[in-house]
Amino acid sequence: MVTRDQYMNGDATHQEYYRDLVQEIESSGRLELPCSVDRVAEAFKKDPHLNTIPLRYWDDFVGFQSERMVAPLKARGDSFSLAGGVCILKEAARLRIS
Repeated sequence: MVTRDQYMNGDATHQEYYRDLVQEIESSGRLELPCSVDRVAEAFKKDPHLNTIPLRYWDDFVGFQSERMVAPLKARGDSFSLAGGVCILKEAARLRIS
């Protein structure tokens, strides 16, 4: 498990931290994305941060899935935030196209 301290100290990258979270969260079922995998793949070609997909879409999809994110974040010494939830969903999206 990659902890928040490891991430903040530079011992793990942003991608490693959020990928570890996604893998744990999705061990009990896939997270829902705000758009199709095809759209994610097209957006990724233009921007690996997926910022061409409007933030409000990501925010909306974090909202109804946030309960699944709280415990894994807490176990790593972190707490839930909308921004962190967006990072989790974006990493889940990137994993689906890899």
